[in-house]
Amino acid sequence: MRTHPRIRADLEVTVLPPRTLFLMSEHTELVFEGEAFPALAGLLDGRRSVGEVLALASAIVPWNAAWAALAQLEQKGCIVDGEALPEPGAAAFWDGLDVAADRARELDATRVEVVTLAGLPREPLSRAFARAGLREGPGGLLAVAAP
Repeated sequence: MRTHPRIRADLEVTVLPPRTLFLMSEHTELVFEGEAFPALAGLLDGRRSVGEVLALASAIVPWNAAWAALAQLEQKGCIVDGEALPEPGAAAFWDGLDVAADRARELDATRVEVVTLAGLPREPLSRAFARAGLREGPGGLLAVAAP
């Protein structure tokens, strides 16, 4: 079980009270039925411990139902541990690749050098790296050729 669970940033959260939670991404569409799922959805932000999440949710649903729902969300790969990156696009990108936010923060020091071929513009690729939270710079550890 995660210590400070949150719903992955690449999943769009939709709650249909009182019993339905939808989690959707480009590649996934999941539906969870039961009052515990909507009760948990707003609490899973990575700042609260599992105990805090369950204590708050148990004011709405039975504790064991909240625990079972949290375990099911984890089993389905919908939750990760800790706070997300501050920039939503980067958070969604790294969560979608199953890279922990702490590891993605370490990548902040990594520079990427963009090399283009045949006179192609480098801006689209540079923007994509920037949205992923990567910084561009000469002599970067990774050289990318855009054919």
